[in-house]
Amino acid sequence: MAEPSIASALRCALADLEAIMPEYDPEHEHSAWETITELQTLVDSEERLQAADRYDPATQIVIVWSVEDVLEVRPDLAEEQAIQVLRLVDKHHDASIGVNWETMESFASDLFGEAPPEPE
Repeated sequence: MAEPSIASALRCALADLEAIMPEYDPEHEHSAWETITELQTLVDSEERLQAADRYDPATQIVIVWSVEDVLEVRPDLAEEQAIQVLRLVDKHHDASIGVNWETMESFASDLFGEAPPEPE
């Protein structure tokens, strides 16, 4: 029998935690969400490493969005908030639409409210 990967074990732990947690609400932080976020980061890292090993530039493409991209559309956010936006986009984007500037801004607004008006 194959030994489960770290990502598989963490994914199971995440599923258990998410099953008992209330819906994420940025206005009512719960300490367990920080743990869930850290576990998700580990799972993502493990899965990305595995995907990088299988990447073939002759037959695949990779498009990268960064913290700097989030801050381009939402300069009012802190770096950690921009990371949260990227994680949410990665997990919940609509594959039929893809990721674009509007989806970045929309997810940022969902998490942190509308951007403050730009100074005149």
